[in-house]
Amino acid sequence: MEKVSVDSTYLVHINNIADDCVWVNLSPNVRGRIRALSLSDDVSLLKDLSRNFPVGSALKAKVVHVDLANNRLDLSCRSGDSAKPLTFGDLSVGMVLPGRVTRVNERQIMVQLTDSLSGPVSLVDIADDYSTANPSTYEKNQIVRVCIRGLDIPNKRIHFSTRPSKTLSSSLPVEDREINDVSDLKINDVVRGFVKNVADNGLFVSLAYNVTAFVRVSDLSDLFLKDWKSEFQIDQLVKGKVIQVDKDLKHVQMSLKRSHIDKDYQPPLTLDDITVGQVVTGKVRKVETFGVFIVIDNSANISGLCHKSQMADRKSPDPKKLYDEGDAVQAKILKIDRDTRRISLGLKASFFGSEMDADSGEEETIEQFIGDDG
Repeated sequence: MEKVSVDSTYLVHINNIADDCVWVNLSPNVRGRIRALSLSDDVSLLKDLSRNFPVGSALKAKVVHVDLANNRLDLSCRSGDSAKPLTFGDLSVGMVLPGRVTRVNERQIMVQLTDSLSGPVSLVDIADDYSTANPSTYEKNQIVRVCIRGLDIPNKRIHFSTRPSKTLSSSLPVEDREINDVSDLKINDVVRGFVKNVADNGLFVSLAYNVTAFVRVSDLSDLFLKDWKSEFQIDQLVKGKVIQVDKDLKHVQMSLKRSHIDKDYQPPLTLDDITVGQVVTGKVRKVETFGVFIVIDNSANISGLCHKSQMADRKSPDPKKLYDEGDAVQAKILKIDRDTRRISLGLKASFFGSEMDADSGEEETIEQFIGDDG
């Protein structure tokens, strides 16, 4: 090994394959290592080392590091300057490089460029369509192509992106645009992001690795949410409209209300919008021996009960044999008690065919409070 010098080139033969490197022989007595990231300029070949670099195959490699004290020899098969070991000072935003996945969790993947250079790929930088952003699709030791998204020079931290629009010559549409700074946002922009924190005063939503938006409790929904915290969880994908931007304070405020996002938004039905004789659609919320509870579609959680006597024209059926929770149904409003906010529904086929008198059977109908509890 004493005769081996940096930048010298050898024809080497692979004698062993590890998870993140291959071991090669320069001669019968001199052995060296080629890291997976240094095997080729073609990243696609690095996804399956055993297949593309089998034991016994020959490679032309350049010596990049010699450590006589520890008997270590590192080589590279990459071309030109790319064979030289990277340092933080060599990096720049927008640079595309191969990296190795070292850790995967629900929120991000960690990618390593060299022994001393690594950084995260957060959810907002994994895909051009946030609906497909799933860190679990990556595996430890997988070789990936990454783009340097941002550099924190004082702290020597790196942020990566694996978006195809940044790492490949992709012509696919970008569903969720990349946001680089608060200055990229303006009032009325509709954007998606991932819930970063659920606090007592609202949500914090990640729009970029360095941009977080705040959503007040009053801006979470057009509907009243009794237990709003149960509706949201960390890393949940949400869509909102930007309602405030302060570039100096780096502050962004959003609303998740559908009435703010959707120009064709129709407010949910209330008790005042419903009349006796009206035909509605809904979902079965609960099935009991005496009937089924139904939540009316596109309503402010308006629900009622169809007693089993109003389910069929011939005989009183067993509700548990006819319906399951979640079943979609069509129902007729038979009775509304606006003082007690109770409603009764009918499911008989004749209600939608021969239109028999809606008042028949009301005597037998068990009424149900509007709401979630039934």
